[in-house]
Amino acid sequence: MRFTRGHFCRDCGLRARKEANSYTLKFGWWSVSGWLATPITLISNTIRAGELNKLPAPVPPAPAQA
Repeated sequence: MRFTRGHFCRDCGLRARKEANSYTLKFGWWSVSGWLATPITLISNTIRAGELNKLPAPVPPAPAQA
């Protein structure tokens, strides 16, 4: 089982979710419980993506003053 923990901006969180779903789709089925756990994990990730979409877009830092 793999977890990605941390505080993410919207774009980084969505990218991490996409990578996690990709990994789950490739390797999640190869265990006895995988046929049940994989769809549950993908549904859970999709629900959490809705929370990520509510975050504001990241704002780049202001340029340094000379």
